[in-house]
Amino acid sequence: MNIIEFAKIIFKSQPPSSITVMKAERNKAFCRKGYMAIMLFGRLFTRDNNVAEELNRGGVLMHHEMIHVRQAQAVFDSWLCYYMLYVYFSIRAACYFRHLRKSFYFLNPFEIEAYMYMSKRNYVSDSTRKAVRWKVIARMSLKERYELVKRCGLVR
Repeated sequence: MNIIEFAKIIFKSQPPSSITVMKAERNKAFCRKGYMAIMLFGRLFTRDNNVAEELNRGGVLMHHEMIHVRQAQAVFDSWLCYYMLYVYFSIRAACYFRHLRKSFYFLNPFEIEAYMYMSKRNYVSDSTRKAVRWKVIARMSLKERYELVKRCGLVR
């Protein structure tokens, strides 16, 4: 990963509340293997041109990523606060559920909310609505979150 390129993304980023549309870009350095896309500071990256085209047409995956933008808007409209919480939730889940592959990802309240509502188009249909269901999920114990993601079919 190019540090200078990453720094440019951070310093040129807009606040979450000002983002209404994202355009997917192909960039293997930012999007790790095993993931279809990643949203960083309001910019969307993918490893594959076909996935980028699908995202730019506005499918379910684009809606998933827009939910993350609205979550960041709900966390003081700050990317820094959003990512600090994201890392905190991820580390906490990884420590307690070491046996679960990608527990840091699937037990993160931000990801749970995004997966639960990504097929519901009107969930964050306009830029004024914030995604705040993660706050309820965050108050659940990790065991309760695990049961929730199992019911949703995210893990076995």
